[in-house]
Amino acid sequence: MKTALSYSSGQTELSRLLSATDYLLAWQHLLDRYLPGPLQGMVFVMKLENGALVVAVPHGTAAARLRQFTPTLVQLLNQPRQNPALGDGQLSAIKVVVQNVIPRPLPKPPKTGLSKKALGSLNEAVAELPAGSSVQQALLRLIQHHRGK
Repeated sequence: MKTALSYSSGQTELSRLLSATDYLLAWQHLLDRYLPGPLQGMVFVMKLENGALVVAVPHGTAAARLRQFTPTLVQLLNQPRQNPALGDGQLSAIKVVVQNVIPRPLPKPPKTGLSKKALGSLNEAVAELPAGSSVQQALLRLIQHHRGK
């Protein structure tokens, strides 16, 4: 199976970027394996700096929980590693950085028109109203608008 790195031959900048990405993803996968349940999906590897793994969390509560678990996590991450991409170096610490993430707004649900039953009921109501009245005209525009969808 070809990796993204195999497609970057001859492009040194892209090769370096893909190598760094693969390296950080390997650390992320290793970290995910040892994180306790409440922290799963909340801790993201940012970089490895001077033997310390720098990770980001979305809020202070997650940072406090992670800091309590850091000594054990460093021990677990320093065990012999199966992945050669991670190297043999030992971690000295885990630095926790809180990065407040602005939540994306939820997508708006698609607008649905009036059902056929509702349109039928409106047609019946329009038939009972005085011809040419403003209410009848408004309901006719409403019905026309929703039939066009």
